[in-house]
Amino acid sequence: MVVSVPETNEVLSQQVPFGRNRFLKVLGAGLFGFAIQVVQPKTAFAYHGQTPTPCTGNGICHCCNGSTCCQANCSWPGGSHSHCSSGGQCWYTCSGNTLYQCCDWHSGTTGNHCVCRANLGPQCA
Repeated sequence: MVVSVPETNEVLSQQVPFGRNRFLKVLGAGLFGFAIQVVQPKTAFAYHGQTPTPCTGNGICHCCNGSTCCQANCSWPGGSHSHCSSGGQCWYTCSGNTLYQCCDWHSGTTGNHCVCRANLGPQCA
């Protein structure tokens, strides 16, 4: 007497809704995604956003407390990267009736230059 046994995958798919092959596919995809996150460079931290209006020059720093950079290792970049006509670190500019202080900064961590801005209130005529 010969007994016919259906294929294992066919039986498993009917009896077990989440079989071994599907589990291994999901596990493999999850591990691959995790590996990509671990080795992918963190480009978001290296990129600065748009220049804060009405300042000029580089993009906004990742961490600003008014016109002061609060990111680790921030320092004044020196005259070569200053956007102030006097060559200093900070300058003042008006937009509408509002006075702003804009300051150039250099991140020692990323090597990028950035700007922080402080709103000094309605002082422009």
